[in-house]
Amino acid sequence: MTTRSSLPLLSFAALLPVLVALLIPGTLYAQTVRYLGNAALQVVSEETAVLIDPLWDNDYDGRFQRVPEDMVTAMIAGEAPFEHVEAILVTHEHGDHFDAPLIASFLKAHTETRLIAPLPAADAVRTLAPDLAARIDTVPSETPATFTLGTFVVTAVPLVHASARFADMAHTAYLVEVEGRRIAHLGDATPDTTILSTIAPALNSLDALFVPPWIAFGADDQLDSLRKTLTTDRLLLGHLSVAFIKTPPNDLPPDLTLLREPGQTVVFH
Repeated sequence: MTTRSSLPLLSFAALLPVLVALLIPGTLYAQTVRYLGNAALQVVSEETAVLIDPLWDNDYDGRFQRVPEDMVTAMIAGEAPFEHVEAILVTHEHGDHFDAPLIASFLKAHTETRLIAPLPAADAVRTLAPDLAARIDTVPSETPATFTLGTFVVTAVPLVHASARFADMAHTAYLVEVEGRRIAHLGDATPDTTILSTIAPALNSLDALFVPPWIAFGADDQLDSLRKTLTTDRLLLGHLSVAFIKTPPNDLPPDLTLLREPGQTVVFH
């Protein structure tokens, strides 16, 4: 007796993306986060992406890990994997997150890309390149705002910057939704759990949450509190000092991914 499988046969066309991903290292597909350096991330959906804090030029005397020069060149030139970028998201105007000339150069080279940023950063690019103004969106200073960018839905959430001396700085956290995934970036957010709890209505039920080290290694119960408040499955730890990257602790929580090598990817299955 012949037994016939009930599973449908897959065409070569259906298998091709899987084969390419297996045969070509570094190929990026849906639900992938790529670390670029410091707090810079690329969130990828198939052939398009958004970039968060990707272009800046101040590592504060070598303290923070730069986005590699060849990666910056590839971004501006639109080389793989930066060919199709829907938007650049800027958390704030500090020099390790934002550089107006680099952002302007990118936008001039990528005529379909938008910039979403708090007012000071947005105005810096507008002043430098007035012809780009139509593609620059300013994040409201007090209430969340949502932007639809191709297959991405981005929610910008005003959030207090860490340290009392920067408490009045325009600073934004972002939620990026794509293909059913929810990925959030806290920028340089305050570690104050009371303040962080106020963004829970906008940032919750997350697949991944980017956090800076002063939140990850703050009070003993701080990470647990953050997990409960924002209900995230995975923590992405970035914005690390070069010294920390060289000698990281061995006892990191299992749900925390250390971002330490530009080009490192986190893939969601």
